[in-house]
Amino acid sequence: MSTSSRFDVALRRMTSSVLSRILPDHSKRQILFASLAACRANADKTRFNKATLHKLNRLMVLSEHEDPLQLPIRLSKVIWSGEKGDIILWSMTQDTEPPEIAADKVISMIPDWLKYSNLKGMREDLIKLIAEQRQIYAAS
Repeated sequence: MSTSSRFDVALRRMTSSVLSRILPDHSKRQILFASLAACRANADKTRFNKATLHKLNRLMVLSEHEDPLQLPIRLSKVIWSGEKGDIILWSMTQDTEPPEIAADKVISMIPDWLKYSNLKGMREDLIKLIAEQRQIYAAS
């Protein structure tokens, strides 16, 4: 492994550790669902617009105001990059797979710094998002 690769890995680990400690659970939840929803829209070549954001926020009760959700939406490609993003998006878009199984796959791919609360609560939130995704992405 080259020196720059080792540095990149060390920097990512340090950043992950810091974010994991300083971000409150409600912020992790906002980042997780806003970025996941934006990636899902990108995978379907759908524009993630204000109406989509409003439906997501109404369903998941992420924030009193929707403006704070813009940053994780814009960073979604960074957060869910590479193969990890492809696997997550594939899991969320499978109609033949029960939401519970898809949620477990997604949980296994979530970066540690974005995991919040207890596993049960995060799993229930993911099941809700996956089960209701058609409602979020339906044309307005």
